[in-house]
Amino acid sequence: MTVAAGVESVPIISFLASILQFGVGSWSFLYWPKTGRWIAIILGIAMLTWPISSIPWIIREGDIWGYAFYGVPIILSSLVVYAHLKSINDKERPGIWTRFLLTLFPCGLFVSYLIYLVSDVDKQWPIKNWVKYT
Repeated sequence: MTVAAGVESVPIISFLASILQFGVGSWSFLYWPKTGRWIAIILGIAMLTWPISSIPWIIREGDIWGYAFYGVPIILSSLVVYAHLKSINDKERPGIWTRFLLTLFPCGLFVSYLIYLVSDVDKQWPIKNWVKYT
């Protein structure tokens, strides 16, 4: 979505929250049950900022695909938040191998995304290119 002055920040917040949710929030409760659940709940709610802010636009436009496109993340994130709230006081943790295997994939993708961002900064940094040509 765009606004008169440029790009609205709500989709960016939702996107960054989804990266953090997948990279950190999806497995942190396996190691730190109470703190990890609160991290997942906060990130899950932050992910919902874009779909919820789009509801008035979807209703006004009457776009049938908009209901599915924005409705599915609302339903799934709400289910995740509900499941974490339901089990917020559980102290049990899975076995070490289960925790390791469930952490490996999302944490690996998150680290690889951070490496991509850091390595791509040099290519996008305008001052470096400007200084080189002056």
